[in-house]
Amino acid sequence: MTNTDQTTLETRFTTKLNQLKREYQRGINRDLSQHQWQGMFARQLANCMGQLFNYSSQLHAQLLNPTQDGTLENTTTENCGANPGKNHSDQLTTLTAQTKETLIEFALHHNRSSCALSNFPDEHLPSGEYLASALAETERLWQQWLQQPTHEVTS
Repeated sequence: MTNTDQTTLETRFTTKLNQLKREYQRGINRDLSQHQWQGMFARQLANCMGQLFNYSSQLHAQLLNPTQDGTLENTTTENCGANPGKNHSDQLTTLTAQTKETLIEFALHHNRSSCALSNFPDEHLPSGEYLASALAETERLWQQWLQQPTHEVTS
């Protein structure tokens, strides 16, 4: 993988992370406005993780089959070694894992610092049991994504 390809992927993941942060906040606000307080953190985190993993799957498909217009170009054997798909896949997996961890940290920080969520102690400061349950679901989605040949997530 060339430095340009790596930078392009990193930029795409930075952009996606920012979108997912906004989506998490919108989801929490939507749940609050609809009086769906129970399980907001877990529900919105799982929703955003599903979006992240599906986005990564789409990128994976593009990396294996670059378009004629140059999208994610430089995926030839000469530029990526003997197995260009594997090189891209490794980078994609690393970036997805980093984005996943950053999104978890963001969601926890958001909930802990939200004045609106301070009225809902289980969401504002999730208990160890609740946090473990939400993270177990995230891990389940992550493992499912890793095991799929095309990195797809099904609910």
